This record gives sequence, C-alpha cells and structure tokens, in this order.
Amino acid sequence: MINFEFIYLLPCLISFIASIIGFFAFKRFAKTISIVSSVLCILSVIAGFWEPTVQNNYLYVDNLSKVFSLMISIVYLSVVIFSIEYINHIENKLIKVHQYFSLLNIFVSALFASVVLNNLGLIWVGIEATTFTSALLVSTQNDSIAVEAAYRYIIIVSVGLIISLIATLFIYSSEKTLSIFSLLQLHPTDSIFLLGSLLSIIGYGTKAGIFPMYTWLPDAHGKAPAPVSAIFSAVLLPVSLYPLIRIFEIFPNYYLSLFAFSLGFLSVATAAIIAGSQTIYKRLFA
Repeated sequence: MINFEFIYLLPCLISFIASIIGFFAFKRFAKTISIVSSVLCILSVIAGFWEPTVQNNYLYVDNLSKVFSLMISIVYLSVVIFSIEYINHIENKLIKVHQYFSLLNIFVSALFASVVLNNLGLIWVGIEATTFTSALLVSTQNDSIAVEAAYRYIIIVSVGLIISLIATLFIYSSEKTLSIFSLLQLHPTDSIFLLGSLLSIIGYGTKAGIFPMYTWLPDAHGKAPAPVSAIFSAVLLPVSLYPLIRIFEIFPNYYLSLFAFSLGFLSVATAAIIAGSQTIYKRLFA
C-alpha cells in the first residue's frame, strides 16, 4: 500500500518526468506532454488537500504548503496552455520548442519540491535549481538585450543565493539542524541564528526583487516571453519568499521583523518612484 504522504511529491515527480521525456524521447510531443503533466499536477495537488498534514524527516506539509502547491499548479497549467501558440510567434529562438517546454517543466518541478521539503538546505537547493532554467527561458528571444538581461539575472540572483547559503550555514551552526519541524520545537534565540535570519532576508529577497537587489527584475521581465514573465511574477517570486515565512515562524524576532519591514518599505517606495517614468508595460509592472 502506497503511503498517502507520497501524494505530496507527485507534482514534483510528474513535472520532472515530463521534462525528461519531452527533452530526450518524444520531442515532437513536448507540448502535449506538458499539458498532460500540468493537468496531472493540479489534480494531485487538489487530491492532497484532503490528506493530513505531514511532518517527517523529509517532508513538512501544512496548509501553507498546500496553498503554495495549488498556486504553482494553477499558474503552471495556465502558462503551458498560453505557451502553445505564443512560442510559435517568437522568431530566432535561442532554444527549441521542446527545450522550452522541458525547461518550463523542470523549473516548476523545483518549485514544487521547495514548498514541501522539511529542510532549509534542500529548499535552498530547490530555489537555486530554478536559476539556470529560468535564465534560459528569459533569453528565449535570442537577441543581445535578452541575453544581457539573462546574464544580469544570473549574476545578481547568484550573489543573493550565495548570501542565503551563508545564512543557511549560520542557522545550522546555531542549532545543528536545518529541519523546519525540529527548529520549531527548539525555539532558537541566539545572535547567530538572528544573523543567519537577517542574511536570509537579503539572500532570498534578491530573487524576490527586494531592495536593493531588485535591478534584475525589470530587465528580465521586459525581455522574457509573456508566459515566462507570468510564471516569474505569480510563482517564482512568492516561492522565493517561502523559506522566509518559515524562518519567521521559527524565529519571531522584533529586529528581524523591523529589518524585513524596512526593506519592504524601501522596495515599494523605490518602485513607486521609478514606475513614474516607465512606459514599457512589462517593465512597469515588474
């Protein structure tokens, strides 16, 4: 008998398998494979809503994780459907059509994994795994501006993820564990954990476009295909903040909240000022 907990890993596995099949075996059917994958993912996520929450060595799935998974699956299905015709109108593609859909599938697979794993280190790996695939998706339209935007995206986001890796090391050195469930039981209070949490806000916030590491966002959105821009806004940025939500649950500290509020305020204020002179709609929303 299959353990019900397996259902929470199904979306990750389905989209990963679809990526492999579409890339290596049935290239001409990559679109169809992606549609089937996205439908199966949303069905498995909906089925998981009626299953109990999970807290074990590998998975930490509560209602928040279920909501994130549902959000990813809905956007995934919408983006795949929209991409079917949209991708045909892009001239001089950097990647082929089957590669585009395979990258999209594996990108989503990493996101699904990031919101159900019970380990801050593995969550970091999942979020980091989206960088390479999303950079190639940004540069789908093969021109110098798109390639430059993808290059800038890789550089800035990689710096942020290095900072978040250092933050993860500080958190581990403080409590000798990266398990979300264990950390919630330990109630950490020391300054090393606080330092790790502060660095996490900067590191993961970089991928979410938080001030002052936001400069990649307008460029990437401005040159990315519309479906890629949509999945960036609706899924990638929120999932990048998911580990921060967990850290705030583990460590509800006043100074941590004040630091996050300050960066959030500066992000909104800076965006409001810059948006006033922006005329390109995709960059404006970014």
